[in-house]
Amino acid sequence: MAEVSSTAWYRQGLVSLTNGSTKVSGNGTKFLTAGINAGAALRIDARGDYALEVDRVVSDTEIQLVKPYVGQSVSNQAYSIDRNHQSTLPADLSARLSKAMGNWEARYDLDMQTINGKSAYELAVENGYTGTLAQWLESLKGAGDYTSLLNAIEPHMYHNAGAHNSIYRGKNLGVFSDAQSTAIRAGTFGGTYGGVYADVYPGDYWAFSNIPYTYINANDDEQSSTFSGTIRVADCDYCLKAGDQGNGLEAHHVAVLPDANMFTAPMNAENSTEGGYVGSKMKTVYLRRAEAIFKACFGESHVLKHREYLVNAVTDGRSTGGAWCDSYVELLDERMAYGSLVFDSSSPDGSGGTSISSLFNRYSVSCKQLNLFRHRPDLISNRQWYWLRNVVSAGCFASVTNHGYCNCHYASNSGGGVRPAALIY
Repeated sequence: MAEVSSTAWYRQGLVSLTNGSTKVSGNGTKFLTAGINAGAALRIDARGDYALEVDRVVSDTEIQLVKPYVGQSVSNQAYSIDRNHQSTLPADLSARLSKAMGNWEARYDLDMQTINGKSAYELAVENGYTGTLAQWLESLKGAGDYTSLLNAIEPHMYHNAGAHNSIYRGKNLGVFSDAQSTAIRAGTFGGTYGGVYADVYPGDYWAFSNIPYTYINANDDEQSSTFSGTIRVADCDYCLKAGDQGNGLEAHHVAVLPDANMFTAPMNAENSTEGGYVGSKMKTVYLRRAEAIFKACFGESHVLKHREYLVNAVTDGRSTGGAWCDSYVELLDERMAYGSLVFDSSSPDGSGGTSISSLFNRYSVSCKQLNLFRHRPDLISNRQWYWLRNVVSAGCFASVTNHGYCNCHYASNSGGGVRPAALIY
């Protein structure tokens, strides 16, 4: 005979639920005796976020639910059953909310792995937590700062260029893979492809060892060599929608550059900037070698050809002309490195004013600081000085010194490092 109660809520004993099962197991419960009926709403107190609809009561210690439980499995949890009410939510909506919470839990743990290289639970254990994963997840939902926690991690649950550019991570990405390329080209920079979770953030890197490549040298002879070094993600979608053709560059990509100089070379044979960067020996000859290295490391089909506006004329030591050029690999300019122009000569003219031609030639697709350098200014200098592509005077191009400050060097200096950038997709 059913037990008479003065309250609609039943809470005696504890319950256990398993993900994917409709069975609710009771410990110290009297479901049948208490008169729990089909349609009653069961809630786990620690969760308190959605109701589970009762299908039938099997015994004092077992209930069957209408829908399989899709949250984290729980053991011996306090609960509440509204025995006089149907759930205020339709069964289908309740099930979908339950599934959404389960998916959130899985996604939260995955994003913590993405950001930290370890799951949040692993970090909690390292800090002294002794409970199970299920208990830890339940404790999060029961905590008073649950909403604050959700608000804090919510921006990082999205995979796009804006979200990824806001995070510096520094993870070894292993071997450049089709999954990584797919994630980049999709513009998500993270996701599961073929069972592999591929994700890319500024600061992440690929380490290459003895990669063979061939190139045409300054004497038009074919040379062979190998490359060993780290090439790092500097920005996501750095040049997207930029360029003079159609609607601009449409392909999603990451900008990458080596941690150290690939090799050394002069900008020109003489101390001259005639012809600007476009006419320099660096642009016309020496960067062939850098292009060959990037294509050997990532595969020729993954190095993205795009359009850059580059200085091609110099008058009285100032940039006075520019042109759109096909580009695979270029030296950085001052804005990419520092976020602003420093030594660049396309600025005030000799009379103290600013000419229209000078202003126009300040334009560049590379119009902002790389996010890698924004997060890690210490990576601007690799303790080896290297060339930038900005014209400074009739005889000098800009550079980053081994001491970490802005500078310029005469164009014929053969000790200048070549640390260029490419777009990979």
